[in-house]
Amino acid sequence: MTGSNKPEALADDALTSLPPPRCSAMLIGGWHAMDGVTHRCACQVFMPLCDGYDLEVDLGTSSRLIELTPFCISVLPHGLSYRISSASPKADSVLYVCIADTLFGTDQYGLIASDIRPVLGERHIGLQRLLQTIVAEVKAGKVAAPAMIEGLTLQAAAVIAREFGPHSGMLAKGGLSPWQLRQAVEYMKENLAEPITVSAIAATSGLSRFHFTRAFRESAGMSPAQYLKQLRIQRACDLLEITDLAVSDVAKRVGYGAPQAFARLFRQAVGVSPREHRQVRRRSHQPS
Repeated sequence: MTGSNKPEALADDALTSLPPPRCSAMLIGGWHAMDGVTHRCACQVFMPLCDGYDLEVDLGTSSRLIELTPFCISVLPHGLSYRISSASPKADSVLYVCIADTLFGTDQYGLIASDIRPVLGERHIGLQRLLQTIVAEVKAGKVAAPAMIEGLTLQAAAVIAREFGPHSGMLAKGGLSPWQLRQAVEYMKENLAEPITVSAIAATSGLSRFHFTRAFRESAGMSPAQYLKQLRIQRACDLLEITDLAVSDVAKRVGYGAPQAFARLFRQAVGVSPREHRQVRRRSHQPS
């Protein structure tokens, strides 16, 4: 993971004051990092309360840097290394929740920590409301607040297990869960200009290439390669219509190094050449 200077809003020794490995929550600001294996939390949840925070996660074969928006949810299971950072940190501006490993286990709640999938800066209204209630409890510091926070955190653990566990919204015919499909499509959209392998797309869902391809086809009605081609052609159409880029440059922007191959695939998909598509679309937008 790439390094950067830490803001001085949170000193190094502040990391030692993070919640002990139990059901707990606190507001933090500035800088926070964890190597993923030393902390005993089954999973850790972050929700920024303002703009300006980035999340960098080490996924093993690669790392992802995400610009967090206020009240988006990140769920980081045990074993993931990550860093929360901000160029302009504010005190008490990120909610940090530690869901204890003791909450997970078939003997009591049926929540299996190892089955939880990472969630990186997503919107989830139900979980957001729970976490906002936790924020209010942390800030108010009323009588019995720790008990209230622990109860809310247990609810959050149940929501996470249901929404982001192995059975989270799986389609009846064995397709991808909603979060897996979102992750796959987002990865393809973000990397249209690059060579993309099915194995790399499958890695975003934590599945093997074989199982991902079968589940993706069940969910999307086509193979990952066909879906990727469709996304590339859609992006190419947009670029041809709203920019003056040369066709060869458009081809590069959507992952085709050879303009001739791009033109051939474009004609197969759209019915006309890239140049003809641009001319037709622009004429249709001219005032009569």
